[in-house]
Amino acid sequence: MKTGLFGGSFNPVHTAHLIIAEWIRNELHIETLYFVPTAKPPHKTSDNSIIDISLRREMVSLAIIDNPNFILADYESMTDEVSYSVDTVRRFLQEKSLDSNELYFIIGEDNLRALSTWKAPEELSRLCRIVVARRSLDTPLDLPQGMKPPCQLKTPILEISASGIRERIRMNQSIKYLVPEAVEKFIKEHNLYGEDNG
Repeated sequence: MKTGLFGGSFNPVHTAHLIIAEWIRNELHIETLYFVPTAKPPHKTSDNSIIDISLRREMVSLAIIDNPNFILADYESMTDEVSYSVDTVRRFLQEKSLDSNELYFIIGEDNLRALSTWKAPEELSRLCRIVVARRSLDTPLDLPQGMKPPCQLKTPILEISASGIRERIRMNQSIKYLVPEAVEKFIKEHNLYGEDNG
């Protein structure tokens, strides 16, 4: 059974996350795709714009509730420690009794460029099948030494970013359709990403 992992800070989760996740799930015939919100991303430990994990987790839950193939996973959201993808993948393989060829770990092209700075990137590439969401397949990938070649998929080009959404909120501009309706409502009800809370 093909299974996917899609991690990130999801600060907040937005429409592009959902479209790309479903695109990859469909292209690779992945049965279940787990969203893994990260409590403490290792590359963003000093980022004051990241709101509490309980709020980000709830937004992901609201965003994926109508897709039976999407599931929220708590592997990185129920800890006070910095989370590392390789540790999450190890734990996931053990708990789900999956073969490494059945587990797909989804990252963006920007993340791939930084992969050499991640914890044990070579081991990560052996433990699962890394899938890179790319805007174009015309240029070769610059892979960390010793890493297995990832699966590359051309995905829709969507100029939507969490930082851009946060900026629009700070400027009191509409984020309608940039995030799911339930997420937009949650952000407004909890007054998230305003001047006082990042």
